[in-house]
Amino acid sequence: MNKLECYDNDFFLERFENNFLCFFILQNSDYQSNYLIFESMDVLTLFEDFKDDAQDISPKIIVIKKYDDFIKIFEILKENNKLSFLFSENESDIVLDELKKLLEIKVDQTGKFLFRFYDNYIFDFTMKTIINNRKILNLGRYISEWYWNDLHGDIFYIVQLNLLNSLKSLFLSEDEFKKINDLVYPFHLIPKFKDYAEYAQFETNNKDDFDWYHEVMRRIDLAKKRNLYHKRDVDLYAILSFGLGDDIFNEGPMNEALDKVLVEGVFLEQSLNEINLSKLG
Repeated sequence: MNKLECYDNDFFLERFENNFLCFFILQNSDYQSNYLIFESMDVLTLFEDFKDDAQDISPKIIVIKKYDDFIKIFEILKENNKLSFLFSENESDIVLDELKKLLEIKVDQTGKFLFRFYDNYIFDFTMKTIINNRKILNLGRYISEWYWNDLHGDIFYIVQLNLLNSLKSLFLSEDEFKKINDLVYPFHLIPKFKDYAEYAQFETNNKDDFDWYHEVMRRIDLAKKRNLYHKRDVDLYAILSFGLGDDIFNEGPMNEALDKVLVEGVFLEQSLNEINLSKLG
């Protein structure tokens, strides 16, 4: 894996001059928000073998043959921090079949899971995890290069390493799988944090560059330092500490509610519902 340090728009021009096809990988929500741009292009459905309702929400693969189209999409997705694309000398049906194989991820002693590689952040966390453990993702013989951006907008890429074999599903250890899930976990809370900030008119809500991911991660770490580990408790503590401040749990009825969770094993929500609100004044 390499970081793309210096480049301009013409950096990718050579691929098109050599008749490579480009495949942008988009989550369905990103596809729908830019539908008018993509509707005239060749669009593949990653979940085409799934049931009809799954196809409706399926990630999309946008096949690009012209450099001008590539630049237009590249700039839009780069601005939104949603870049994930690859190059191949092969036809689109071959590449689509290869990507379908990657949807399955195998975890040691646990089983098989859906690999959401079409989410560029999940793909980034996964690549950095397996490469840190001295592993590689074998792109096989049908995919030449794969590019994506991380949370900070930096672009990384991997290149073809095996000219003979087809792409295979990933195999992870349980520790690797847990680490990736821990890194992905904050994303489901970010919309709730934003909603809370908007409702309370927090100053952070007006900052486009506010780092929501690391703010949520910090709050999750605070919950774990309070010995909260159940998802329901961690989520609620993270949101309340963000809105009210972590000190609110240091004393008084909120602290009593927290102690009840640890001593009696009840959920934090139940414990908070039982506190005497008059004591909060």
